[in-house]
Amino acid sequence: MKREGTAPSTNSGTPQFGRTNLLRSHPLRHAVVMMVFLWIIFSVNSFRNPLTPIAMSDSNSGAAIRQLLFSSAGLVSLALLFLTRNLETVLTMNRRMLALSLLLPASVLWSAAPALTVKRSILFLFCLITLYTITYSSRKPVRQMLLIIVSSTAFIAFISIAIHFAFGQAYTVNPARPGLAGISSHPNSLAPVLSIGFILSLGLTYKSIRSMLIGRISQAFLAIGHILTTSITTLVATLVGCGLYVMLASSRYRRGALQLLIISAFALFNLIGWSNIKSAIFQATGKDESLSGRDQLWAAIVREGSKTPIFGNGFGAFWTEGKGRELVHTWNPRQSHNSYIDLWLDLGVFGCTIFFAAYLVPLWFRWPSIRGAPGSDQRRTISALYATMLSYLLIRGLG
Repeated sequence: MKREGTAPSTNSGTPQFGRTNLLRSHPLRHAVVMMVFLWIIFSVNSFRNPLTPIAMSDSNSGAAIRQLLFSSAGLVSLALLFLTRNLETVLTMNRRMLALSLLLPASVLWSAAPALTVKRSILFLFCLITLYTITYSSRKPVRQMLLIIVSSTAFIAFISIAIHFAFGQAYTVNPARPGLAGISSHPNSLAPVLSIGFILSLGLTYKSIRSMLIGRISQAFLAIGHILTTSITTLVATLVGCGLYVMLASSRYRRGALQLLIISAFALFNLIGWSNIKSAIFQATGKDESLSGRDQLWAAIVREGSKTPIFGNGFGAFWTEGKGRELVHTWNPRQSHNSYIDLWLDLGVFGCTIFFAAYLVPLWFRWPSIRGAPGSDQRRTISALYATMLSYLLIRGLG
């Protein structure tokens, strides 16, 4: 029998190369971390003043700030790699993913909006470079990533809850959608942020009682804030993520017992009827079964995507300003609210095939070599990462 946990610890740092120590000691690396913090905050609330009432608006506010922030993060990362003479090395070590990513700007050849494709492709590549830079500039990149995301999302949860109860709902609840929006403008924007923070927090290990206490308080704020958003899709993704974490982090015997439990639950649900369960959940939560109009949106987008099903419209080329209202008339979505329909809309069957081959297949084959032994810090960390990815790919990505 093959023994589990033969891989080195994920907290041992990245592979040694060239001038890694110089990259890890250069003061500019702190600027990259700060840019990532700002990136997370902006993604949540577009730097909206949290003490101003949430107003309904179709405008795409903050577009210029978004482009400036994301571009600056990429340029600072490139500068750090260049100054430490690690640019070529980092690009070489990640050449396969970078080569695949270059297919995004290549889609300008058939893009319906070439300028948008070029702009959004560059922002994506800047994001990728920023991720690589912050990874290789840390001695313990996995733990640093967990700390950055969990601490920033817990801070967002704390501020959102504090303003909600201290200043009233006018500042934290969207008039068109009940549920905590917090410092964001919509609960469906806040919910996934808190959800990801909570699932990833399961992978943190604590070296002292003080750090454990801070970690538990952070988890409490993340959980409370998440529940107050009343975002059902995200809540289901969180529950699935926690279940996946328990399964992945457990020993083989416990995994077998959990699998039997899941099979039994599926058998019971089949007897009750999935449509009956769905109706009961929506009725209990006060939600409509059309998923807030997503069914009409998806039908309209599928019709649009069927015009160019093989290669799509080009990366980022479909969602122009006001396109959502043109499609459904009643509201102005800026995405399909389904990751896979959006991927197909952008890059067609060709792009979907590359995505599954380049991203999902390695997840499956890498697990045995990086999972670590049951009960180890590495196993908990990797399980939290996998649980977050899989729950969002299986649940949140569909809704």
